[in-house]
Amino acid sequence: MLQSLHVFFLIFFSLPTFAQTFTVAYPAYPKSLWYFQSPDESALGVSELVLEPLCESHLETRELLPLIASSWKVSTDQKIFTFKLNPSAKFSDGSPVTSEDVKHSFQMLIEPASPLQSVYSDFQAEVPDPQTVIFKTSKPFFKNLEKLCGLFIVSKKTAKPPFLGSGPYRIESFEQGEKIILVKNKNPWAQNLPQNKGRFNFEKILLRTAADAATLIELFKKGEIDYFPFLSAKVWNVDAQGASFESGKIKKLRAEVLTPSGTQGLAFNLRRPLFQDKNIRHALGYLYNRDRFIKELYYSEYTPMSGLINSQSPYHSKKLKPQEFRPQLATEIFQKSGWKMGSNGYLEKKGKIFEFEILVANPAALRHLTLFQEDCKKVGVKVDLKSIDWATRTKLVEDRQFDLVSVKFLLDTDPAEFGATWGSSEADKKGSLNLTGYANPKVDKLAKEIDATASKEKRIKLVQKLEETLADDMPLILEWEQSVLRIAYWDRFSTPLKVPKYSGWYDAFHYWSF
Repeated sequence: MLQSLHVFFLIFFSLPTFAQTFTVAYPAYPKSLWYFQSPDESALGVSELVLEPLCESHLETRELLPLIASSWKVSTDQKIFTFKLNPSAKFSDGSPVTSEDVKHSFQMLIEPASPLQSVYSDFQAEVPDPQTVIFKTSKPFFKNLEKLCGLFIVSKKTAKPPFLGSGPYRIESFEQGEKIILVKNKNPWAQNLPQNKGRFNFEKILLRTAADAATLIELFKKGEIDYFPFLSAKVWNVDAQGASFESGKIKKLRAEVLTPSGTQGLAFNLRRPLFQDKNIRHALGYLYNRDRFIKELYYSEYTPMSGLINSQSPYHSKKLKPQEFRPQLATEIFQKSGWKMGSNGYLEKKGKIFEFEILVANPAALRHLTLFQEDCKKVGVKVDLKSIDWATRTKLVEDRQFDLVSVKFLLDTDPAEFGATWGSSEADKKGSLNLTGYANPKVDKLAKEIDATASKEKRIKLVQKLEETLADDMPLILEWEQSVLRIAYWDRFSTPLKVPKYSGWYDAFHYWSF
């Protein structure tokens, strides 16, 4: 869960002024402002500014660098991790960061309600003195040090939000679903560390959200937003036009990155009887016309996914191919499964029609989902599209009250801990990352073997087997991936000469300044 550090050479046109507010278009208001409560990109963007982990990684080399922890030592059996804290580390209220704060932060992660409970539950924390914390585990794992280094630290004074952090910013105010205002701390303790040179230059950062991308892009064009990450190909290719773009007042940046784009698709709720037959799931996948969606709606900006792992990764199985659009084959599968066309134009079985609902929290997704709905109707499948806001979507998914829902699972460059998302033990745990309810002993076994294997060469083969198994079981209809960042910004900033290899849309501006 390691959070990344931007260390690279920058050229600035002037010294930072620390005088103005930098406004960022935020695609979605996070379920929680804290990554350890909501492990997604929106929450990560906030946490990276307000909190700090024990240590960070170089965004060009992935090298671990000290932060709250000034040093660490790993036992020869890879089961004991000793961290020495930097005595200068302080929270935004000036109080020192101690080992008790680290233990407190860790304890929140292993509570039953934590979405990351399964990731950290094999550890125990000890605090022999205020500057030392020791983590012990009985299970060696090649990413244990990285996991512990990435632990965000909050003060033990705060047991619930808003948490007190030691990062360069603190939360000044927020309005649910609309905005989050961050203000820079006075004399943040880590500002003189080598890795922070030229970093965090804005006095205030305003994270703006809206009900839809159209509202955000209009605010951006008016100059009310400075930085706009384009997660929608349509907005990038169609809406990002006009006089300010043509004159160069607004710059468009397209950068190749190595950050995995994650696993994106429509997740089945496998607790629903309709979806418990994997042949039915495959049949629905044959009705999902990815090539058409990408070409006609998304300007060929994406590549169809063929597995859970992004195609550029060495962990991806080359045996897997994107599922084709084959409505005739889908019809044959339905017929073999006992579904017959009724007089109402829909498939029927035992007096029930073939019907399900897709939760839609992103209005842009309605474009391709409406086409999917039409293709399903042609073969007798009734699809209802339920448009909801993000908060409602989050609650329904947490309560497992959905049929299908659009999802995006984050992945690391060295993917592991698949048990958190696909493990049988997480299938019926409320709030877990296994929202599909997927359970397969073979995947459980492979997930454990992956985590226990130090050799990257051997792990690659194991991950590929797991990916192939999941592709056969098909707990979700895979969509598409991309390996670029698309950002537009008003040309009033000093910016780096390049975007770091492992940056994301949520932190690519950390070295910018007015």
